[in-house]
Amino acid sequence: MSILDEKIRFIKKVFGATEFSRDGKNIAIKCPSEKCRGSGKKKLAIRVSDDRINCWVCGMRGKLIKVLKMYRSQQHIHEYITKFSSQNFSTLIDEQEVEKQLQMPEGYRMLAIRSNSVDPRIQRAITYLKRRGLTERDLWYFKFGISSDPDLKDRVIMLSYSSEGSLNFYTARSLEKKPFRKYMNCDQQKKAIIFNEINIDWSKELTLVEGPFDLTKCDDNATTLLGSSLAEDSRLFFQIYKHKTPIILALDSDMQEKEWQRIAKLLSLYDIPVKILDLKKFDDVGSMTKKDFLCAKECAVPWTRDVALLKKIQGMKPRRFLSN
Repeated sequence: MSILDEKIRFIKKVFGATEFSRDGKNIAIKCPSEKCRGSGKKKLAIRVSDDRINCWVCGMRGKLIKVLKMYRSQQHIHEYITKFSSQNFSTLIDEQEVEKQLQMPEGYRMLAIRSNSVDPRIQRAITYLKRRGLTERDLWYFKFGISSDPDLKDRVIMLSYSSEGSLNFYTARSLEKKPFRKYMNCDQQKKAIIFNEINIDWSKELTLVEGPFDLTKCDDNATTLLGSSLAEDSRLFFQIYKHKTPIILALDSDMQEKEWQRIAKLLSLYDIPVKILDLKKFDDVGSMTKKDFLCAKECAVPWTRDVALLKKIQGMKPRRFLSN
């Protein structure tokens, strides 16, 4: 059976009755969106060669993975990725989320090669990073710098490169103690990139943290979620799934209870081993020393459904009963 035949069988199983276009390139199903529900007409077209979708009634467009994620179960998503992930990665993300070529920040100057500069902006940035416990090696490794862009004034810039060595993301962290806006990110779709991808070894255990500056306290095989969630249609999730990379979740303390359970459960669904790193007294990985992080990593606990249930029970507030 060809891959296209298998995909057609999958679509029929998940969405029910189908109709083919005359040229055989598209397959139509009933659109599951609220706007189309109850119409009974098969107006959602799927191009089976690349899984692009288009509903002629409600206008929904994108990729088949989008419909699965919005209206079908985790098991259907799992089956789709398992059977058809060998195709081009673009079938798993929306067209608008494809990685685009990124330009270096205006007037970018790398700090590591200017450590002896008398420029007060450079010295202020270096002093800030050293105060956070960073070393000269960190300045080189994370390619910290400053920019002449007025919007990035009084900020230190952290660069990220793709596996091919091209710039794929940067973030600018304020040097102020209580800034109005702590971080300013480049205009790039987060789902389409993997921060620090050039340094990742997918065959080894990978640590996931929330923010880029958390990476400065991790060992080398680590990347950031650029937030507190992991999307199934992201490039990061795809690479983890593809390589079956073991994961350590090291999320901020204020997000752990809300998010690490969901992310751990998602990865577990795809047979990805997951451990949970306990931050103990620290708010986030960035406030640790590298020694603190390595010690915590050694004590990371494997996630299981039993651990999740126990954590949920421990988080329950005791009920109060009124006496007669």
